[in-house]
Amino acid sequence: MPVTLLESSPEFKRAIAQPKLTVVDFYAVWCGPCKAIAPRYEALAAQYPGVGFYKVNVDNMNDVAREYGVTAMPTFKLFKAGKVLDTVVGANIGKLESTVRQLATPAAFEGVGRTLGSGDRVASPTSPTTRDFNASSSAAAAAAPSASRSGASPAAASAGSAPTTAASRGGSADATNNNVLIWIAVVFLAVYWYMGQQNRSAHDADRGF
Repeated sequence: MPVTLLESSPEFKRAIAQPKLTVVDFYAVWCGPCKAIAPRYEALAAQYPGVGFYKVNVDNMNDVAREYGVTAMPTFKLFKAGKVLDTVVGANIGKLESTVRQLATPAAFEGVGRTLGSGDRVASPTSPTTRDFNASSSAAAAAAPSASRSGASPAAASAGSAPTTAASRGGSADATNNNVLIWIAVVFLAVYWYMGQQNRSAHDADRGF
């Protein structure tokens, strides 16, 4: 957009009150550096059409210049919504351009959401890892109060609630072995008794009973 000359205080107030970035060149007609940078200031305005570029003649609007502390020309002040964001003093077009670029670029990313590359990363609510972690945490939290009520530590409570341990497996094996030995002894006694009966019958037959 072209550079606009502001000729009254109300015009100036309306210009800087805009929500977009606004640049104001405080200049004087007798200022040599102001004349030298004027064409490049016009070119900068054409390069950034989304930014408002204005000029204020400090001799005609010395009340505004005094209000914003302008004591050297040219002085460039950058506004947004009535607030001064930055100031560039002198005919330094390189510094002015870099400042405009820095302050104008974030506007492309404003709105709902976050600026690219900023903000905290939020895990997806459907993340399997998150769900697994939450389930594990809930189980651990449920086990901890139970252990506290019983007077045992969470580790002891976990150990006590384990479905199968090495000791329980060993005890079961010992009981099974004992049962087998008992059955073997019973069978052995039964066979021994039976053999004894057979021998006694044969002995009685030999003696003629």
